[in-house]
Amino acid sequence: MSEPEQVHLRQIFVLDEREANDILLALNAGADFPKMAGVKSQDTASKEKGGDLGFFAKGMLVPEIEKVVFEMKAGEISPVIRTSAGFHMVRVEEKKPVKEAKFDSDMKKRLKKLIFNGKTQQELPGWLDGLRKKAEIK
Repeated sequence: MSEPEQVHLRQIFVLDEREANDILLALNAGADFPKMAGVKSQDTASKEKGGDLGFFAKGMLVPEIEKVVFEMKAGEISPVIRTSAGFHMVRVEEKKPVKEAKFDSDMKKRLKKLIFNGKTQQELPGWLDGLRKKAEIK
């Protein structure tokens, strides 16, 4: 029930290495990352959001990107990262440290809800079948 370390990322993705290096030079010179992502990124899913990808825990990213971003600090821009898909520049927006689970009233509520939902999913189909068998449909 604990939460793993997470990073909030923005990315600019391109297919050409030369273009990636030119974009990185502009970013390091002070260009606005979200604006550059909106103009230059070829990632259609995040382009409209200024390259915003949201939060990721370890194991959710391709290894080439993951090994770089979890070593970075918030606000840092990665070097150009080559993957099988193309070239990425990533900025760490925010980092959330590991959040250890505490057995407090919130945790008790979450556990009760998980158990209740599990039992409901387990029992509901049989209960509905019983109702269908008893029902007289005219």
